[in-house]
Amino acid sequence: MEENNDYKFKIWRRDDGIIAVKTGEKKWIEEDALRFKKELFEVLDKVEGKTKILGDATEAGFGPTAVARKIYAEIIKSPKIGKAAIFGLNKPNQVIVSFLLKVTGKKDLKVFSTEEEALKWLKEESAY
Repeated sequence: MEENNDYKFKIWRRDDGIIAVKTGEKKWIEEDALRFKKELFEVLDKVEGKTKILGDATEAGFGPTAVARKIYAEIIKSPKIGKAAIFGLNKPNQVIVSFLLKVTGKKDLKVFSTEEEALKWLKEESAY
């Protein structure tokens, strides 16, 4: 697992091949989003084809700034990302994710209440 000293996020590849992301930042700004994008793609670039993502937002605070949201929209649209599941979002962040999904047109990203639900959906076969 790759960890940042200030724990804004952690990114690692699980044994099942799914890329896991855990956020711990209370307020994401542009520099956080850019660092997240860089570190995420360092992991994604080591994998052939599309990759499934599991996002743990149980420790996330309030949503990202407008500039950070644009960076996340770019990430979501990447052809390297296949199915993505996020769990543990608070209500304000659920609204932000819903907005990002509408803006990006991403159909294979879903929000779940629990990690178990998210993993079950990620592991289901789908053509993406």
